[in-house]
Amino acid sequence: MRALYVITRAQRRGAEIDATLLAEAMAPEFEPLLVTLHPGEDPAVLGARVPVRAGTSPPGLVRRMTGISPAAVRHLRSQIAAFRPDLIVAYGGEATLHAARAAPSGWPPFLAVRITLLPERAKRGLRRWLVRRSLRRAAAICAVDPSLSEEVRRDLNLDRPVLDTPQFRPSSDRPTPGDRASFREEIGAGDDTLLAAFVARLVPEKAPDLALEALARVPQRVELVVAGAGPLEGALRERAQGLGVAGRVRFLGERSDVARVLAGSDFLVLTGLQEGRPGILLEAALAGLAAVCFDVGGVSTLVRDGLEGLLVPPGDVGGLAAAMTRLVEDPDLRERLGRAAGDRSEGYVAAAALPAWRDAFWAALGIGRPQWWNPA
Repeated sequence: MRALYVITRAQRRGAEIDATLLAEAMAPEFEPLLVTLHPGEDPAVLGARVPVRAGTSPPGLVRRMTGISPAAVRHLRSQIAAFRPDLIVAYGGEATLHAARAAPSGWPPFLAVRITLLPERAKRGLRRWLVRRSLRRAAAICAVDPSLSEEVRRDLNLDRPVLDTPQFRPSSDRPTPGDRASFREEIGAGDDTLLAAFVARLVPEKAPDLALEALARVPQRVELVVAGAGPLEGALRERAQGLGVAGRVRFLGERSDVARVLAGSDFLVLTGLQEGRPGILLEAALAGLAAVCFDVGGVSTLVRDGLEGLLVPPGDVGGLAAAMTRLVEDPDLRERLGRAAGDRSEGYVAAAALPAWRDAFWAALGIGRPQWWNPA
C-alpha cells in the first residue's frame, strides 16, 4: 500500500512537521511519498526519513478568489500519476483545496486533515463554498483537536465522516538526563538564572514582540531564550534594546535540538495569536515543562489553566507578565504544573496516537478504493 502526503512547502512548521512524522510512523504499512505544493527551502530542512518531491514552479498567479494555484495542481497530478498511491493525506486547508482539484473524482481517495480553525473570511460566501466542496470530496476528515471536529459539524454542516486523530511526537523527543546541564553550560546560564523558552518562527502571527514586552515586566533573574529564526529577528533585537532587556534575551536561531532547549529551560512562553494545536506544547509536555500561553485556538486542549500551565487572554501583555512572574516566584507551582504536563504527555507519543490514524487510513480505503488495489 502507498500513501502520498501533501504539504504546502518544505519548511519546519507545525503542519509540515506533523505530516513528516506521520509519514515516517506509517511507513511500515504504507510506503510514503511527501509532496510539497510549492517550492520552498531545501527539502532536507524537513529532516524527513521518507522521499520528498518538492514543487518546481513558483506558485504563479494564485487565483485571488479561490486560493488555488494551477501550477501546484498540475504538479500534484503528475506526482499522483507517477507514484500511483492508494491514499492521499492532505495536511491543512491549502493542501486539501489542491488535493480535491488534483483528484476530483475521489480517486485516489484522500483524507483531509484539519489542523486549525477556519479564519472568519472562510466561514461565509465563496470561500466557505470552496472549503465545503473540497471537504465533501474527501473520503474522511481527520481532526487533530475536538474543536475542529465540532467546527466541521456545526459551521460547515458536512456529512463526511469526521475522525479524531491526535498529533504526536516520537518518544525519542523526550530529553535525556544530561540535556539540562549541557544546554545551560552551552549558553552560559548561571544556576540562579531562570530561563523562559520561546520556540517559534519569528513571524507576526507568533507575536514574539509580546514576549519581549512581558519580559520587561518580570523579575530581573529571568532570561528569554529564543529558539527560532525569521524576518522579524532584526526588529526584535532593536525592540529588546528599546525595552532595556537586550542583556536578558538570547537569540539562538533555528535549533534542531529543541528537546535540549526545553530541558534546559524552566518554563515555556507561547504568544501566538493564531494557533491551532501547537506542536511545541506536546514537546514541552514531553520535557515536563509548564507553559504560559495565550488562550487561543486549541491551546486549552493541551494546557489547562492551573493544571499544566497558565492561560492568559489573547494579547494581554500584563496578564502574560503576571503569569510568568507567578511561575518565577512560586517554584512549587512551576514544578507541579510541569510534572502534570509530563504525566499527560504519555498520550502524546506515537504508540498512543497511531491506532486512531490507522483506523482513519483504512476507513478512507473502505470508502473509495483505487482500481488496482486487491486486498487478496
